[in-house]
Amino acid sequence: MDMARTVIQPAVGKYEMREVPIPDPGPDGAILRVEANGLCGSDIEVFRGILAPGALPLAPGHEALGVIERIGTDAARAWQLDEGDRVAVHSHLRCGRCRGCHTGKRCRAPFKGYARVYGWLHPDTPPRLWGGMATHMYLAPEAMLVPMDRHGPLGPATFFTAMANAIDWTQDVGGVEPSDRVAIFGPGARGLACVIAARQAGATSIAVVGLEGDRRRLEVARALGAATVVYEGGSTGEALAQALDSPPTLIIDVTPVSTAVVTEALHALNLGGRLVLAGLKGDVTAELPVDLMIHKQLRVLSGYGKSLEALEAGIRIIESGQWPLDLIATHSFGLDEAEAAIEAAEAGGEVVQARIEP
Repeated sequence: MDMARTVIQPAVGKYEMREVPIPDPGPDGAILRVEANGLCGSDIEVFRGILAPGALPLAPGHEALGVIERIGTDAARAWQLDEGDRVAVHSHLRCGRCRGCHTGKRCRAPFKGYARVYGWLHPDTPPRLWGGMATHMYLAPEAMLVPMDRHGPLGPATFFTAMANAIDWTQDVGGVEPSDRVAIFGPGARGLACVIAARQAGATSIAVVGLEGDRRRLEVARALGAATVVYEGGSTGEALAQALDSPPTLIIDVTPVSTAVVTEALHALNLGGRLVLAGLKGDVTAELPVDLMIHKQLRVLSGYGKSLEALEAGIRIIESGQWPLDLIATHSFGLDEAEAAIEAAEAGGEVVQARIEP
């Protein structure tokens, strides 16, 4: 029997490699030969035990793309795909019953932890290939797949999840308009994707806020057409107002863990502004200046995941070739280097976005 190699996270700060038999996908499933899996900030936080330590053990990797190696007859008909097609895999498995699933919007199944998300499933859940950090992954009948150019460069292609998130958070949730002054807190892959999503929607007044150690990422933000602000402690409101010629009307927060940035953003927003919270903070609570929010007539919105529509739109942007995505998709690591990839992505420096290539 053919065997797959898959990374497992059995405990905080530890990855292991396992060999798992590649199953028969049956008539309504498929087997993906993984070409690459992008690393997300949440992968780092789970690895370090900051986010959802109770979910361990799990099979990590929720940003997989690859080539369909085997596909059942019913699945081929339902997905309109064949063996040899390259696809991007949406991280969530749809419920198939809610309105969102039937319209291409976000699945609205009741939230029950991470039980229906690739990269968050228990590694022993049959057929044991649920993570993108692997040579192969099982595509369940509930999977959402989007075709990709088989011959497109792999690095930029791996940017598909970040781009889809950005479209959802900036355009759909944030409702960005050309007249908006947009501030993005966090210059990682998703923050940089938000710059692209805002510019695609016509916004030209955009600033990205990062730390001193984010110098390389802030350089990329400037190359994408955004102003940049280095957070050095204290309020960023004045610096943002100067960079944007007036206080921001829309802030997208994609920073991990820190809750202080939430209060910072609320103070920085213009009257009637919107704040989209899209960076997971872990099991902590942010302090909200309620009176300030009321008097400034602010709106706080949540950015969760991505819709199928956003995934399709993100792939169109990537494959248009209009953006210098090689500046973002900077580093590739082998499957045996998964821990090194986490450490490199966490350290930042020259690494803007890292990926695993089995």
